[in-house]
Amino acid sequence: MLSKEELQTRKGFANASEAGTITGEDEQKKIELYLEKTDQKEPEDLTFVQPVRFGEVTEGINIEFSQQKLGKIITSQQQTVTSDEYPWLRATLDGMVDGHIVECKCVSAFAKKDEIRNRYFPQVQQQMLLVGASKAYLCVFFGTLSHEIFEIEADPIFQSQLADVTRKFMECVKNRTPPVVFTNVHVPVEPIHRVDMSASNEWGNSANIWISNQGYAKSFDEAAKTLKSLTPADAVEAYGAGLRVMRSKSGSLSIRKDK
Repeated sequence: MLSKEELQTRKGFANASEAGTITGEDEQKKIELYLEKTDQKEPEDLTFVQPVRFGEVTEGINIEFSQQKLGKIITSQQQTVTSDEYPWLRATLDGMVDGHIVECKCVSAFAKKDEIRNRYFPQVQQQMLLVGASKAYLCVFFGTLSHEIFEIEADPIFQSQLADVTRKFMECVKNRTPPVVFTNVHVPVEPIHRVDMSASNEWGNSANIWISNQGYAKSFDEAAKTLKSLTPADAVEAYGAGLRVMRSKSGSLSIRKDK
């Protein structure tokens, strides 16, 4: 459990564990976090919150299991990191391996895997942003049934949006003005399913057109390149055989059919 001093220090930063709240859609949770950081509300007492305590107790075992699966020693355990570039951000790492983030979690045995990835995606993205890592290992105990490691790649677009939203949130904390409704930062969908579209008539029709015209499309592109290459460099327009190639002021070429 965190000491009173550590809890007070955390109020001055947007911590990685809070990234999901700040970037998420639950406005009430954002208000509650703002109230805690401005000392207008006491933080929740987590002493007897089972998921939190189980996560603490199993973290050491999780590190052992993860080291065995990864075949490497996990370093930088419980290291707190900040950044000169993003001075409002902070994270405490469960560990690192080969320059990659390691984040340990313990969830319900019946939790859905894609939901777990989405839940902790903002947290590990903030951690990766702060240390410049390209990948994170999300190491998860699903109750006592299984232990799995999810690899999550760094997402520069999401990280940029996260940095902007957390900066705005911490400005509200500093100015003691309740946070307005920020643009939510949506977790990108991970493509994991294979879908049979055979029953879709629209899909079938479009597929037939695509297959039938694939060769023509290639010929079309090749003809367009030839026509543009034949257009003299000093010509503002070249025409003939029912087509015109026109040069814009910026120098780009476009082709149109004569009426």
